[in-house]
Amino acid sequence: MAWLLLPASAFANLLPGNSVGCWGGDFTYERCCLQDDGSCWEGLSKDMCCSGFVELALQSQEGGGGAYWQYSSLADEVDARETQPDLRLCMERRYTSPWNEETNYLCHNNFVQAAACLARLPGVKVILDVFLGGACTASAMAYASLDAGRRGAEILSFELPEKLSESTGAGSRLAEGEGTWWEILQVNHTESLDELQHILVEPRPAVLPRLLLMPSLPAVDSSWNSLDVLCQHRRPVDLVLVDTSPLVMIEKEWMIIEAVCKPRRALLANLNLPSASAWIWQRLVRLGWRQTLAGHYVLGDSPWPHHSELRRVRAWALLEAPS
Repeated sequence: MAWLLLPASAFANLLPGNSVGCWGGDFTYERCCLQDDGSCWEGLSKDMCCSGFVELALQSQEGGGGAYWQYSSLADEVDARETQPDLRLCMERRYTSPWNEETNYLCHNNFVQAAACLARLPGVKVILDVFLGGACTASAMAYASLDAGRRGAEILSFELPEKLSESTGAGSRLAEGEGTWWEILQVNHTESLDELQHILVEPRPAVLPRLLLMPSLPAVDSSWNSLDVLCQHRRPVDLVLVDTSPLVMIEKEWMIIEAVCKPRRALLANLNLPSASAWIWQRLVRLGWRQTLAGHYVLGDSPWPHHSELRRVRAWALLEAPS
């Protein structure tokens, strides 16, 4: 590890190692960190004693919050100046569904509200929600599309098998609304692509919104996979919603969505988080897509510890494809 060697005076009130009691007697920051005296490190950690970052993190922990990384001002915001009037009005009214009125900030925020407001638009009939997760957005969009007084939208989504079972099981928000506000059709992972196509070509007589749920987003090793098949039968998709974990990279899957699904709108979450959806935003803007709605929301009412505070704000945006 390379250490940045600065005189102790450069730290002012920041002296690495203070919070963990590194220094005393002949053991000083200058001797052990700047002069790199190996005799200092019997029973002590150089990482803990010589890192300004670690010292700041420990100080902020002792102070009860992320003082050095905390935002000076945090408030949910939405910029709807460039969007169409009915969507702007829906956002201003803070439209919500009964399934998202609880205080759970993962479901009750302006990103989920934007998804619901988009689902209420007359032209939004087919929605791709990547991924299902806890079904906050899927349930909000399904409820909103039927609540708008028209035939419910078709919402297509993927999720890992275990999470899919959890999100649709007894007591889940999807189970509570099934048969009243939406119908659920799950595609078993053992079913062939021919069977998936059979489902997609069948007429859908029901007025209720339909959630077509599939286990896991397939790895793309060829163009013939369930995402590709889904897009072939439902293109152009009226809205694609991307709310992925920063740990899940979907660049190959996105290219299928972009090329085969041909989405008219893209609602992208977590634009400010590393390795999330910002690269899709950048690509679409360079392809001539127009941002018409944007915002951010804050997770929780109190700071998160240390530098994890940076992830407490979640930015999102809606882009529309060029005509």
